Amino acid sequence: MVSLRSEAVDATAIVETGTSEFAWRQSYYLMGLTELSLGDFDLAVVLAPHPDDETLGLGGTISTLLAKGTTVIVMTASDGESSRMNSRVITRDEMRSRRQNEARAALGVLGGGQMGNALNVQLHLPDGNLAGVEMDLSEHLSRFLGPRDVCFATWEFDGHPDHEAAGRAARRACDFTGARLLQYPVDMWHGSPISDPTIPWRDARRVSLGADELDRKNRAIACYESQIRPLYALDDDEPILLPHDLAHFQRSFEVVFT
Repeated sequence: MVSLRSEAVDATAIVETGTSEFAWRQSYYLMGLTELSLGDFDLAVVLAPHPDDETLGLGGTISTLLAKGTTVIVMTASDGESSRMNSRVITRDEMRSRRQNEARAALGVLGGGQMGNALNVQLHLPDGNLAGVEMDLSEHLSRFLGPRDVCFATWEFDGHPDHEAAGRAARRACDFTGARLLQYPVDMWHGSPISDPTIPWRDARRVSLGADELDRKNRAIACYESQIRPLYALDDDEPILLPHDLAHFQRSFEVVFT
């Protein structure tokens, strides 16, 4: 599978366009998804390997939970500092700071004026090597989770090593604490063929988004300017997320695996 954006390599090297959103929309897999009941949870913890994964894959669901009065903690594992690592105009430390601030701003958009509390916990683990600190990540999650809580994490077969490590870490933490685990795909939409037999469609559910949730999600995505725009007007770095990538995350629903 081709990763949408590899945080630990030069993202400009990724030239394949992957599976188009038009193709996904014609897929009977998406057309036949059952709606997920979000239920009543004391707490929802959303694990994002990098700043923006939570918004791209689950921003509307986060907003929906907050509107219900649920407390939502977005736990950002890494700071995404390896994004644009070959850029001539920004250092890793500068990128780290930008993405930390973007994550806070995006969650502010998703949670602004909502009934539930929205919190961002940033772990500052190494971008591109979450597999090397997988046990640490599980322990961090376990401190927050209990049997009445739900944990959302990137799918453990998403095609990006950090995403997959986060999914495995979340599964381990939920097995230990009794929390419910739901996994959300991100890079799968770009890198997997629709016919990929490893995608667990029997366990897939959709979360439909209302107009307010979709608007909040789109505005939250816009907070990640370091990923969706050139860094500077004269910079030759093209955005990490191009319009055909973003199209996967502008649907009126989101998908999770149960």
